[in-house]
Amino acid sequence: MMVERGPPVAKPLNFASMHRPLFMALLVISAPDLAFGQMSSGPGAMVIDSATVLRIDAPVNWTLDPGTSLVNNGIILLGPEATITEQTGAPISGDGVERIALTFAGPLVGEEPGGLGLALTTSTSPDSLMVVRGHRSYTDTSGTMSIARWFDVRSTMPVTGASLALHYDTTELNGASEADLALGRASAGDSLWTSYPTLSDLNMHVATAPMVDSLGLFTLFPFTLSTGSPAHPEALAWHLGPIPAHENIFVLGPSGATLTHAVLVDAHGRIVRSLGRIISGTAIELAGLAPGAYMLQADRTTVPFLVR
Repeated sequence: MMVERGPPVAKPLNFASMHRPLFMALLVISAPDLAFGQMSSGPGAMVIDSATVLRIDAPVNWTLDPGTSLVNNGIILLGPEATITEQTGAPISGDGVERIALTFAGPLVGEEPGGLGLALTTSTSPDSLMVVRGHRSYTDTSGTMSIARWFDVRSTMPVTGASLALHYDTTELNGASEADLALGRASAGDSLWTSYPTLSDLNMHVATAPMVDSLGLFTLFPFTLSTGSPAHPEALAWHLGPIPAHENIFVLGPSGATLTHAVLVDAHGRIVRSLGRIISGTAIELAGLAPGAYMLQADRTTVPFLVR
């Protein structure tokens, strides 16, 4: 593993303690001269044992270089200005976790703590926020297996409206189809999960749930989610496309059907456009909308979509 600061001067770090499983090893990276620098790991295999805590206090970006394999069976604690950059196809794996704690004075807009792959947008300030990432899979009561990535998100102040964008690596899919992935929040232990309407960006490998009612333990399951209310089957027939949308998005529904009192709502729950009455085939102009997650709401129908 190498450390770079300022000009490209590299200095090796000794991580031999990572392989001492019989007692707790605490490794701390906090050198002042690493400020806003880069810490990189060269090609090869690295294992953080279950008895090891690696604490990165320095404000650095730890880049796992191509060819690096990192199995974390311990704990990686990131300081508030530390981040991790992983290579596509080689995410961190193992039975351990990565953890970061931050404090915010206001609402979050696309905040991705520690570069761990979970971006949050909130309508209120979470105050203190703790994000923990792990790499095991969960199984729900139907026997469906999640992807091999989860996040536990907690805050000192209640967050009742949030948009969560979870980035994953295709090596973590456990055979699931990306198009079927939907965000699930553990609602009773770790076997019963509440699912949320989710938008999948197959190019960026990101699943976004624009309307999450509370924080907690999250992962992605290959659910087949409807975007309407199961109590009203007529709401399930409405769709939007293309997603992600750019200049326009088209409303697709049953022939001759009508939606009334239609509005577009952003991730904060604010109405950004009133549409009134629309029918199948209507093109909604998106000019002036910032990139992000939105929902079309009308009658008994709620359909999420992304603007890029």
